[in-house]
Amino acid sequence: MKNLTTLSAAFLIICLLIPSKIVAQEEMQQKKLDNVTWKEVVYIDFKPGMMGQALEIIEKYFRKASTMANTSFPDQMIEMRTGPWDMVLVWTMKGGIEDMNWDVSPDNIKWRKALNKIAEEEGKTGDEVWNNYMSMVARSSSNIGMSK
Repeated sequence: MKNLTTLSAAFLIICLLIPSKIVAQEEMQQKKLDNVTWKEVVYIDFKPGMMGQALEIIEKYFRKASTMANTSFPDQMIEMRTGPWDMVLVWTMKGGIEDMNWDVSPDNIKWRKALNKIAEEEGKTGDEVWNNYMSMVARSSSNIGMSK
């Protein structure tokens, strides 16, 4: 019981001292991040044997759609040699972190219209091309980061 009382007293003293140290420090000042570029990083794991076909779709349809629609294409496409992912794609978020506020952005719409047009030239729909590509993806994950 004596140990419990001593422990409780020590804990109470620590709790009382912490707020006084926080108050004694200089007041924090707000500071916005300057000169940062926000990036979306997408990790893709393709189904076995599907990466080559997926890359063909990316080049034949997705890159062309980005060029035609004047929308962004990944700054980097990294084919992984180790780890759980087959590919890492890095996009610059042109609108910065504000891009996260879109469910469907104007660029998404322009890109999809361009994809539809390219696919129609081959007697396909944009949905068919997209669904074919997605059928090759086992899983994916994305993160947001920044570079200074």
